Amino acid sequence: MVKMVKEGRVSIRSHLIICAAAMGLVLGFAARGEAASYTFTKLEDTSGSFLRFGFPSINDVGRVAFSAALDTDNNNIVDGSGIFTSDGTTTTTIADSSGGFSLFGPPSITDITDG
Repeated sequence: MVKMVKEGRVSIRSHLIICAAAMGLVLGFAARGEAASYTFTKLEDTSGSFLRFGFPSINDVGRVAFSAALDTDNNNIVDGSGIFTSDGTTTTTIADSSGGFSLFGPPSITDITDG
């Protein structure tokens, strides 16, 4: 048995126990919902001009932004890099190293659409 009150004050241990119990209740209620249904769509692969992929970012409508190393002549040598988006049908170049950019970090995409 854990002593919950020590000298008229609630101990740090009891705070942790209360927080853990509350988190368990929240997670327990959340786990009782229905399982989400997902559909997976291949956006790109390395059989074309993409050689390697960086970490992707996805928004609420399913558009994905990703960075990639390019192999435009299919000789397994990096020819450039860029940031791209795809909705599963169309892949769009946002920026690539053929212009004034040479290094790209991980992309981020918002939920704002053109309508």
